[in-house]
Amino acid sequence: MRITVTVNGQPYTRDVEPRLLLVHLLRDELGLTGTHWGCDTSNCGVCTVRLDGVPVKSCTVLAVMADGHEVTTVEGLERDGELDAVQKGFVECHGLQCASARPECC
Repeated sequence: MRITVTVNGQPYTRDVEPRLLLVHLLRDELGLTGTHWGCDTSNCGVCTVRLDGVPVKSCTVLAVMADGHEVTTVEGLERDGELDAVQKGFVECHGLQCASARPECC
């Protein structure tokens, strides 16, 4: 299926299989590796993105469901060269995925 999705303000048009998950479109097709593929059960949340401003777990959303919609990933949170508070937290707490080694950061 041919879809067009706006990711971090940039429109992308791709031919995708109907069963492709949004997380795989973001990581494998668009190279946005800030969205992680984690637990295979949708529990951990490392795949969370905003779909039209609403947080969703991209491992539970088909890419075709994002057709015509706006997706914001962690890479898209930066504004005018300044990291968003979420991004700063990832840097400060080594939050590359869930279960940080520093519990005070979680």
